[in-house]
Amino acid sequence: MTRLQMVWPKDGRKGSRHRGFFRGFNDILTGKGPDMFVQRYKSSAPITPERWGNWDTYHDYPTHLQEELNGAATFANSPRGFKRYDPQTRKYRKWFIPEDWYGVGVNGNGVFEDGDGYPKFTRSEGRKMLRRYAQGRRVDPSKMGKEWNTQGPRRFRQGHDWFWREAHRIGENRRQGLPFDDPINTNFFNHQRDPLDLPDWIRWEIFGQP
Repeated sequence: MTRLQMVWPKDGRKGSRHRGFFRGFNDILTGKGPDMFVQRYKSSAPITPERWGNWDTYHDYPTHLQEELNGAATFANSPRGFKRYDPQTRKYRKWFIPEDWYGVGVNGNGVFEDGDGYPKFTRSEGRKMLRRYAQGRRVDPSKMGKEWNTQGPRRFRQGHDWFWREAHRIGENRRQGLPFDDPINTNFFNHQRDPLDLPDWIRWEIFGQP
């Protein structure tokens, strides 16, 4: 009989987020933090952020299909579908652009070195913005909820670059013409650089315009 062990990855840069008993218990109660995984006993294989965050399946269809057929090797061993980790809320969310298996970017015009072309908005955010535009109203970042600041989604502040580097490893290797299994691009930054980035993100992703 194969012996197994439960592994609970930590979030934070290089798994640096402290998790004591009460914090871990609170994460379980609130559904926050990385999923728990099951692997062979004494296995030293790392469970990377792209895997526990389910962003590897955003970039790679075979990985998505394998999880759909065989489960995610999580504690529940059920496929996670198109739910992917949001480092700001520390929850798994559905995104407005659910996958990019061919590297075409959010509007079909490709992905660029500054992170343009990678998804910025959750599905609920995208739908909320579309409703506002349909009503003839502009998108006011200050009214998009506590997950936003006055410039856009908080998940794209500089402190989350470590996560997006890991999450988009496959996408970055594809963009640069490198093997998919190459390491992360340490020069990749995905944070918002300018308040004027937001209108561009909305135009590209929500409306699919160049």
